[in-house]
This record gives sequence, structure tokens and C-alpha cells, in this order.
Amino acid sequence: ITAQIGAKWAVLHPVNDVSTMDVDFQIRLNHRVYDELVDYAAKLGIGIAFENMVETGKDGKPHRFSSYPEELIALCDSYHCDQVKLCWDFGHGNTAIPDRQDQALRDMGSRLVCLHVDDNFGGWDQHLLPFRGNVPWEKLMPVLKEIHFPGNINLEVPFPSFMPKELTGEAVHFTYSIAQKLARMAEGTV
Repeated sequence: ITAQIGAKWAVLHPVNDVSTMDVDFQIRLNHRVYDELVDYAAKLGIGIAFENMVETGKDGKPHRFSSYPEELIALCDSYHCDQVKLCWDFGHGNTAIPDRQDQALRDMGSRLVCLHVDDNFGGWDQHLLPFRGNVPWEKLMPVLKEIHFPGNINLEVPFPSFMPKELTGEAVHFTYSIAQKLARMAEGTV
């Protein structure tokens, strides 16, 4: 489907075995699950972007593999090819590493090809519109220019099904205005 719609990247969640925190084991597991798909995607002219996941360690459970940028980078680099890159989800990052997302973006650098842009208050992944939670957009968006991020700003927010039909146009315009603001921040024109 990604190839049919002309997109360049398909975003995947890395698989995770919570029985171990061994990063090498987790990487091997992801290769067993995804290698065939990575090869198939390459034949279709698209790449795979692995996404950072929601950190669950705060409630006593083990954290999920790829919650931290070091793990995501290790997974990406283990493929040794240009068809595997990374997607950063700011909402997920805000639950796992709220004070170091800027450094995560810098560390990922040219590996970063996709963004999932949404907000929350750090406790759980709420998928709020940007500026409705506590993600520090003023600090993070300029880093995209710094690392020469080549992709688009993709909002990953639900459009409320309970929105009155007569307000739909205004809601879409407001959401678009937020995306424009973020783009200006990333370009350094704000």
C-alpha cells in the first residue's frame, strides 16, 4: 500500500520481547521478524522506518525495546543499508525521555526520515494536538533544521468523531495552522 500511494517510507513498530532487556537479543528478534519485509519493501522502492515506542517502565513493567534512541539507532544501524531508517514519535519520546528529545534528534541525525507529531503530558500517549501538552516544541523544532531533516511534519492526532459537522472546517483550519507554526519553528522563521 505504501508503494501504491507513492510514499517513500513505511513506519513499523519494532517487536519487543519483555522477558529480556538484552538489546542484541531484541535486534536479532527484529531481524527474524522484519528482514523479509525490508527486502520486499526495497524491491518496491520504499524504505522501512522503525519508530520509537512508548516507555512503560514508570509503572513497574520493563520498558519496551526502542523506547530509547540508543536502542532505535542500534536497530537501524544493524541493517547496514539505506532502506532502513527511523521515525521519531514526539509523544512517545515525551513519555520515555522528556528532557532529552533534542539530543535524541541530534543522535539520530541523518537516520531520521519520518516524524509522528503529537503531544501529551508525559504520563501516557494521548495524541493531543501540539501545544496542548508539555512537549517543548520551541526547543525541539529548531533541531530539525540543525540536523537537516529531509522529511515532512506529520501530525498524528485523532480528528474527534464527536466534532459537530458544522465545526469540521474550522477544526481542520486550526489543525493546519498548528502544522504551519511547527514548520516555521523548524525552519527558524519564528
